[in-house]
Amino acid sequence: MKGSNMSANPYVRGWREWDERYADLVIGKRNWQIAAGCSLTIGLVLAVGIVWLALRSRYVPYVVVTDRLGQAMTIPDAAHAGRRHNSARASSTRWRRAPDPRRAR
Repeated sequence: MKGSNMSANPYVRGWREWDERYADLVIGKRNWQIAAGCSLTIGLVLAVGIVWLALRSRYVPYVVVTDRLGQAMTIPDAAHAGRRHNSARASSTRWRRAPDPRRAR
């Protein structure tokens, strides 16, 4: 008896009619929200990965130090170079300087 009264209730009929009309829209909206959340998550993971790659140092500088005669001396890495050496200036002056004919012999 209760089942027959439920179908006669105008609120129940309105609820069923609303479900028939708008349930697909609600489900579609939820699917788009899930897709947008997945896209946002993938974007954030990729952005963090790019920042992590950018912060990693993949290059070790090669420092060239010249002695008083202008001869190049190498040191193992930039961490061992002293502050008194200006390696960029020393290497560039070596290339700009004309060769000394007395040293060529």
